[in-house]
Amino acid sequence: MDAENERRIKFFEKWTDAAAVKAHFALPTSRQFMAKMGTFANSEPVIEAFAAEKLDVGAL
Repeated sequence: MDAENERRIKFFEKWTDAAAVKAHFALPTSRQFMAKMGTFANSEPVIEAFAAEKLDVGAL
């Protein structure tokens, strides 16, 4: 649940690479899940993907 909007759900996932994400969303079950989740939404679902890098906080 989103702290700013109790009606919004956010998923945070860690993937090996972009190919793994693409393979995941190519699965029929993933598409079915997204379609079902869309039936609960009052607006079009938004999917955003971000790339991040691991930081060595000891070096900061």
